[in-house]
Amino acid sequence: MSEVAVTTSRTPGRRRWPRWIGWALWSVLGLAFAACLVTFATLQFGAVHGVELNPYTFARRSYSFYEVPLIRWQVRGIRREDVASDAVAFLDQQKYVAPAKAAPGVWHVVTASRGIRPPAEGDAEILVRYLDARDAQNNPLWVQWSKEHPKLAGTFWPAVSRLAQEDLYVFVPDLFELAAGATDPLRFQTELNEQLAERLATSAQ
Repeated sequence: MSEVAVTTSRTPGRRRWPRWIGWALWSVLGLAFAACLVTFATLQFGAVHGVELNPYTFARRSYSFYEVPLIRWQVRGIRREDVASDAVAFLDQQKYVAPAKAAPGVWHVVTASRGIRPPAEGDAEILVRYLDARDAQNNPLWVQWSKEHPKLAGTFWPAVSRLAQEDLYVFVPDLFELAAGATDPLRFQTELNEQLAERLATSAQ
């Protein structure tokens, strides 16, 4: 019997990529997903903003930046903007408070907010409420008082600033209450000095 040679044709197989390429691709996709997740979380929950007050000049400024939630890693520089105030502009013009150029760069928290938490108030908010108070004609209440009582204002505002510098805002309402009923500059000066000495001594204990 004659043998018949049978030839088989081989089908070219698919080209197989090295495994490290697949690992690299998955790694890139994983990193991209993580980056998107962190970016989303930062934009949604990482906003930090608030308002600060200088106790020497009563000037206010807002601040804002973003941070990575949980680890609090800041990812953008702090942005600050001055907050306009009729009362502060008047006090600076009349030189009832320290000039901005000579004031130390000390800032106390008025309000602060982080992420989705509700804003928290600092003690400096107590003074801000008085500075922003307005009368029935919508005029700054304590600006009007200062215009009507310039001799009292000259001793009153430095005393308020002194308490603010020591972060003793809880005692500020006492000074405003004293000023509201004052008429005699000399007596007012004496009462202010007594209150300041008492409050400062209490805080030093």
